Amino acid sequence: MGHLLAEKLDLPFCSVDNVRGVYYQKVGYDDTLASQIAISHQGLQGVLRYSKPFEAQMVEQVLADHHGVIDFGASNSVYDDNDLFTRVENALHAISQCDPALPSPDLDESVEILKNRLTRMLTEAGKEFTDDYSS
Repeated sequence: MGHLLAEKLDLPFCSVDNVRGVYYQKVGYDDTLASQIAISHQGLQGVLRYSKPFEAQMVEQVLADHHGVIDFGASNSVYDDNDLFTRVENALHAISQCDPALPSPDLDESVEILKNRLTRMLTEAGKEFTDDYSS
């Protein structure tokens, strides 16, 4: 959808999924540590907790570096830490136009659709989805 929007508006397009690794490396993300966390009892939830501070920095930097249509994907808008959420929220407010694209005008339905997409993606990768982020 982002590609199509950028094409229709004649604007550059950036997918965060395509540039994440470069930005993470710039701010000290450790792939080896993330892999160790993933195979530990912390699993995917542990990796997500480890990654969030780097992700917030990446969002700020992507907004500073790229102009046009930016596809952040779903995970870049979910923050349990209020300070990180506020940082990302402030970075998004600083740009002149930010329109989130959800799969439905109904927020609850969008959450369910996105959760189902994530569950399907994880299942196809041989992993399991869980709502439990407390471990």
